[in-house]
Amino acid sequence: MEKVSYLGLDCCRLSNGEVELVATTNVGPRILRYAFVGGENLLGEAPDAAAETELGVWRAWGGHRLWTAPEAKPRSYAPDNDPVDFEAVGEHGVRLSQRRDASGVQKEMVVALGAGGTDVTVRHRITNRNLWAIEAAPWALTIMNGGGVAIFPQEPFRAWAD
Repeated sequence: MEKVSYLGLDCCRLSNGEVELVATTNVGPRILRYAFVGGENLLGEAPDAAAETELGVWRAWGGHRLWTAPEAKPRSYAPDNDPVDFEAVGEHGVRLSQRRDASGVQKEMVVALGAGGTDVTVRHRITNRNLWAIEAAPWALTIMNGGGVAIFPQEPFRAWAD
């Protein structure tokens, strides 16, 4: 894990020599970059996109982020503008933990690159830190750079039986 600056933010960079992944430690947790080493970012960037919410200014930044489903205002748009705790996990991984957002939810991502190739594993976790129950589920969103092709594996088609 290497400390770098990206989009004007403090970040950590993971690389297995073939691909690189950059996650910010200033806000989030968020992954801002995924690319072949030195290549074009496959993730979309939106560093200037922002929205005023009841809980403060929420910024999109782009890339990959974690929030809660179902979408609900103001909870889903609670600003994640504070630094995240981070620690190396293995040779090509990092754990990114938000302390707690303004809605009382804590978000965590554990990101790991494969030892070689393009494999990335991202584990998402949300924890309710309120004194009351909430109905929510992890919702992982990725903004992709335009003009690419996405391949989504699907189960073979089968007709529904009556």
